[in-house]
Amino acid sequence: MERAYRTCLARGFKKENIYVLHYTYILDLDGDYINDVRDIATLPKLTEAIEDWAAHRNYPSTNLYIFLTGHGNVDSYTMVGSSNLTPVKLDSMLNKYCSINEAYKINIVYDACKSGSFIDELSKSGRVVMTSTNDSLLSWFKEDGSFSFGLLIWNKFALGYSFKETFNWIASLVKEVYGDDKQIPLFDDNGDGVGHREPLPNGGDGHFGEWIRWGPGISSRSPMEPPEIEEFTLEELGDSVFFQITTSMPVDSCWVLIVRQDTTYEFAEGELPMIDIPSVMLSSTTPLEYEGTIYKGDYRGECKFVGLTMAPPTGIHIVGDYSYAVSADTILTLGMIEDVIIPDKHTFSVKPNPFNSAVSITAPENATVEIFDIMGKSIAILEGGEQIWRPEASIGSGVYLVSATVGEQSITKRVVYLK
Repeated sequence: MERAYRTCLARGFKKENIYVLHYTYILDLDGDYINDVRDIATLPKLTEAIEDWAAHRNYPSTNLYIFLTGHGNVDSYTMVGSSNLTPVKLDSMLNKYCSINEAYKINIVYDACKSGSFIDELSKSGRVVMTSTNDSLLSWFKEDGSFSFGLLIWNKFALGYSFKETFNWIASLVKEVYGDDKQIPLFDDNGDGVGHREPLPNGGDGHFGEWIRWGPGISSRSPMEPPEIEEFTLEELGDSVFFQITTSMPVDSCWVLIVRQDTTYEFAEGELPMIDIPSVMLSSTTPLEYEGTIYKGDYRGECKFVGLTMAPPTGIHIVGDYSYAVSADTILTLGMIEDVIIPDKHTFSVKPNPFNSAVSITAPENATVEIFDIMGKSIAILEGGEQIWRPEASIGSGVYLVSATVGEQSITKRVVYLK
């Protein structure tokens, strides 16, 4: 859910245009310490979100994007409460939405067991429906959290790949990992009620989805010159730091990435910093100007802040190097990320992620492993090699940073603890 929410922001959605239903009332999905959940994921609340909130919020011809993830069965998606969602009910909600909004472009990603059973009912002209499996098979995920349909699709969506491109990529990966008959993702965009597997185009599907991307942002993969920082101003205001950045071209979104000083973060190909580690999104005052406030008390120890941007159509870049001493133990660095692929320095893994009672940490034998909470407070210090961390009873659920250090080189991974 966190990755999906951050991808929506990175693709140009404003927060007020994102409606999150979840099984818990409180969940910070973008690292700004503000609850991003609108309500509990019950059937009445989903009906209200589509038929009332979305229908009266979007402008005509605006696309509606729906992501459902969780537990499912044939013609049934599990929700909180006594009533589950059926394809007939969801189709009724979408028809009501279209009658009010006059929009017809609806894009649905459904990640659950037997999710393909929804396709025949939801299939209509102007709708793209992508499911993690067919109507009879389960939707699998690896216990260490490293692989699932609903997790990895955001790596492609965030970079501006089309629905067709994203589906072909993730469906091929599913086949490679689980074989040809354990999980079969399906895709429908021609309104005939029949979902097809990769490679698209297949059976008439894939032609419409070739032109649809997740969110208002366009593709970020064209080989063009990166944006530049035209102007940078910063002002300390007591316990906060206010800054403004002016870019040379409009961008989808601009972020502040919170990392520890002298730390190297490693990312797999296609992963994005603003999705995978703590960050705060800046506000756009004009198409070329971004501003934001960082509260120094939120971060302890030596930290650095890197302004991130996804600029249509140029991708993610670092431009310039702006450093500013915020206090005796904090350094402020502003720039724009140029490359999200950071080379591996050590063998370092944290599994499973998320974890429940214990997590396995593998680091070089000569490394020192330290675990921090999201505020930068040290929670535990371990030796290198293979170690098991079992959080004490007083430690609550949340996001924690696991750092492995050898000499002056440090690599940090983010792990989610679900108590």
